[in-house]
Amino acid sequence: MNRKIIKTENSAQVLAQIINRCFAESKDDLFCVGVSGGSVPQVLARAVPQMVTEWRKWRLFLCDERLVPVDDPENTFGVYRSVVLPLIPELAADQFLAVDHSLAVEDAAKDYERRVRAVLGAATPDLLLLGMGPDGHTCSLFPNHALLQEKDKWIAAITDSPKPPPSRVTMTLPLVNASKCVVFLCSGAAKAEVLRRVLVDNDQSLPAARVAPPAGAVYWLVDAESARLIPEEALSAELL
Repeated sequence: MNRKIIKTENSAQVLAQIINRCFAESKDDLFCVGVSGGSVPQVLARAVPQMVTEWRKWRLFLCDERLVPVDDPENTFGVYRSVVLPLIPELAADQFLAVDHSLAVEDAAKDYERRVRAVLGAATPDLLLLGMGPDGHTCSLFPNHALLQEKDKWIAAITDSPKPPPSRVTMTLPLVNASKCVVFLCSGAAKAEVLRRVLVDNDQSLPAARVAPPAGAVYWLVDAESARLIPEEALSAELL
């Protein structure tokens, strides 16, 4: 795994640079990207005008989704539909795979894995955009949860999320760690301690610390507040 911790107060600009690089290096017909909720949609929206890409090649997946109706503020796809997709008129509706919230959670996870596998085929995701909670969770993979031990499923159901709503669909570590590139977006003083535990202590009890694609790159985009407990020598102010 190639890891870089980039301290920046302009995460959208750096994110655009990373996406541009990943797209330029992709040799496949499709560019497959997984996205998350939290602050990710807003940062991506600011990055879009700075991106140089061919939207027709893009296929978007959800790294996790809350099983609530699309018009519910907790629905991640609904946030992207409001915040990001209006900025990309070139992106057709079928290029973004949404979770079918009308299904029971186990069925929704199976259905979503089937559709993700159909798009990826033998390939792996080109890029995942992730966040991290103050408890160290990422996607809907939480500390001490049985899903951290999943070895086979790419997408799994969770019915006991410690953070509401309880029913969710999430990527698992086998798919996350098969990705070519992962970008974490972290900001704010509330993330400082958990960021130290992940990046300095490599605390494997925290799901975010288990994101380590052996053949991929991991970028942590952090601001000054979240990075205050990270040694300066571990940080970079540049992408290259």
